[in-house]
This record gives sequence, structure tokens and C-alpha cells, in this order.
Amino acid sequence: MKVLIDKIVILNREAQLSDQINEDNRYEQEIQLEKNKAQIEHQLKAQQELLNNQRVIVEKVQGRANQEEIRRKEAELQRGQLQGECKIIQRENLKLKKLLTQYLTEAEQLQFEEDDQIENEKNKEMKQKEELKHREYQSKLHNQRSGLLTTIIQEKDLEKRKIIPWQKIAKDMNKPINEENEEEIQELQEKIEQGCETIKSTLQGKIVYVKRKEIIQRGIVEGLINIFEHRDLKLVTRSQTVAFANLTAPCSTDTLILLYEKQHYPGLMRLFDHQNQLIVDDAVASLFNIVCGGSSSVPETEAHPHYQSMIECDGIKKLHNLFQRSADKYSKDRSASALGKLYRMKEIEDAEMKADIIGHLKSINNDDAFTKREARAALREIMQNPEYNIVKVDDGEDCIVIE
Repeated sequence: MKVLIDKIVILNREAQLSDQINEDNRYEQEIQLEKNKAQIEHQLKAQQELLNNQRVIVEKVQGRANQEEIRRKEAELQRGQLQGECKIIQRENLKLKKLLTQYLTEAEQLQFEEDDQIENEKNKEMKQKEELKHREYQSKLHNQRSGLLTTIIQEKDLEKRKIIPWQKIAKDMNKPINEENEEEIQELQEKIEQGCETIKSTLQGKIVYVKRKEIIQRGIVEGLINIFEHRDLKLVTRSQTVAFANLTAPCSTDTLILLYEKQHYPGLMRLFDHQNQLIVDDAVASLFNIVCGGSSSVPETEAHPHYQSMIECDGIKKLHNLFQRSADKYSKDRSASALGKLYRMKEIEDAEMKADIIGHLKSINNDDAFTKREARAALREIMQNPEYNIVKVDDGEDCIVIE
């Protein structure tokens, strides 16, 4: 009888675990659908903003063209009025000439005709200059309108981005710096900043997986990692860390695997000591994104593929140290979630770290949806270790309890 009861208990527990796994799978599917929906909405919004901006530019150009056309017509009307007045004056002058010829000597008549011819030539020359100036202005206006419309069309053509010299940008990033030559440092920094701004404008907020992979394969990652690992931290700027972060999100799993193969963790973790908190946030965000890519690359029943490489570069300790010393909630949330994912199917042997990380992940209840989802995902990955008790999630109150 006792054996039968034990079997029933075991079957009940297996049923509960099966229900929990099914619920987790359903929740993961909902998360993926939400991500896909958010990405599509973001892409549509970006495209709409681009179209609106282009429409405003075209409307401004058309408005200026309309104003120029109005001014041209007014000028033509005024010129016509002046020409009419000139004809009247010429007729009056002709009458006067006829009267004067009766009283002028032959010499005076010749002088008068010569002066009249000179005046006519001057008027003719002035008229030609005015017509030439008007044609030049119309040609310039036409060229400006054509150039602006051509620029708009070219910017809409994604093929234009293929001519960006990514290899030249990467080469500048890898150039050695003579720290005693301030002018050389300044010149090289300006080139690198321009390259980083190009990366940002090409990738930020855009779902362009092929373009990201192309940029990564052109040596940009190695160039940025070289800066993060070897340059004086004072020379590491926000535009550089934002450029690297844009290479990690939004991103496909295979692209994140490609990034991981570049051995970037030591360089990113060196930035944890930077004086600019925003640069620290960029570094931990990039690291977290790549850790998430590692989680997605293998089944949930397997250990995290980046765990060993993080151990070898003392990354686990550095992440925990950042978590402990940072007063910035963004860094604490991302470092805790990254550690939770890295310890999938592993036991957190350090009791203090275990209490810190699990306690913090449990406390993330009233944050934004993304932070809460990632905290729950990290706890589920910790749950994969059979040494721990089952993690129960109360969806009704958005609280996470570990028994």
C-alpha cells in the first residue's frame, strides 16, 4: 500500500511538472508573439515617420517652388508694364524728334542720332543681362529641386548603404594611437566618431538582420573591441558603445552567435570601470543581449554555452561585483538577469551571490514589461538545476516566489 501511495505521489508531481512545463511553453510563445508584434509595430512606425518626413520636405520644396513661380509671374507682369510704358515714351520721343529735326542743324542731328543709338544699345544690353540673370536663377532653382528629390529617392534606396566603407571604418578603429601626439589622437577620434554615427543611423531601431551581419563580417566588431580592451577609458565615448549595442539588438540568434565568436566579453567588462554610467549601461546591455542569444541557441535542458568562457575570463565575478557596487537600477537588473541565464543547469555555489541574484530577480515586479519578462526567464533558467526547489509564478499578482 505504501509503495502504491508513493507511486501516486510521484505521478502527481510529474503531472504538476508537466503542467508547469506546458504553461512555461505557452508563456514563451506569448512572449515571442509580443516581441514579433512589437518589432512589426516599431518597423511600421519608423517607416511612417520616414514617409512623413519625406512628405514634409517635398511640401516645403513645392511651397518654395510655388512662391518662386508667383514672384516670376509678378516680375513678368511688371516687365510687361514697363515695356508698355517704354513704348509710350518712345512714341512721345519720336514725336519730339520730328519736331526737333526742324530746328536742328545737320551736325546736331547726327549727334542726336548717335546718342540715341548708344542709349538703345545700353537698354538692349541691360535687357539681355536681365534675361540671362532670370534664366540662371530658373536653372539654379530647377537644379535644387531636382537634387533634393534625387536625394530623397536615394535615401529610400537601401542599396545606397552598400557603398559605406565599413572596412575603412574598421581600419581606423584598429589603428594604433601615439598617446603623445594630441593632434593625431584628435584626428583619429573624429574619424571613429563619424564611423560610429554611421553605424547608429544605419542600424538603430531597425530590423535589418542581413545588414547587421554584413557590418559584423567587415571587421567593425573587432575594431570596437580593440578600443574597449586597449584604449585609455577616457578615449572611449558614448557613440562607440551605442554603436556596439546597436549591433546586438534587435538581432537574430545566429547573428548573436557570430558576435559571441568575436570574444568580446573581456572588452565589454573592462567598460564596467568607466566613469560615465551611460557607457556602463551600454556595456552591460550588450553583454546581456549576447548572453540571451546563447540561451536561445541550445535546448533549455543544456547548460548555457557561454558559462565556461565567462568563468575563464573571470566574468561571473565581474558581473556580480558590478551588481553589488552599482546604484544604477538598469545595470543591476541586466547583470542579475545575465547571471541567472548563465547559471542554467548550474548551481550557484557562492551563497552570497545566490541570495543576491535570486532575491533581486524576485523583487522585479513593478518594472516595464521587458524587464519583468527577462527576470522571469532568468528564474526559469535557474530552475533548470534539479538541486533547486520548483519556481512557482503567480501571474495574478506578478510576483515570483522561490520555495
